[in-house]
Amino acid sequence: MAWAWRTLQGTAGRVRVEEPAARTGWSRRHLERRFRCRTGLTPKGVAQVMRLQAALRLKEAGASWADAAAQAGHHDQPHFDRTFKAMTGRTPSAFRAGRTAASPHDAQDFVPGQVTSAVLTRRT
Repeated sequence: MAWAWRTLQGTAGRVRVEEPAARTGWSRRHLERRFRCRTGLTPKGVAQVMRLQAALRLKEAGASWADAAAQAGHHDQPHFDRTFKAMTGRTPSAFRAGRTAASPHDAQDFVPGQVTSAVLTRRT
């Protein structure tokens, strides 16, 4: 499990789930169950969060949303926008505006079952 996690981290979520599953000798389904048990998300879900984090870091560094989405491994900006909204309940711009305007401990950081700014924070 640790190797699979490091692989996802090292690629910022830009690896197919089959690769860490094959390297661990586990089936994809077994890896998914282990990840869900430990993180609450499947490897694909963890990879999506990592790609969203990467896109937010790129945007904060001055990239356009389209460039940030592409560099973070999304097929195109509309695909990124749909994934982002599905995970956070907001468009990327609305999410970022809410993070800028809100304190770090506002209720938006504690929405059960949704990826929120508590997960999508900048690494230090």
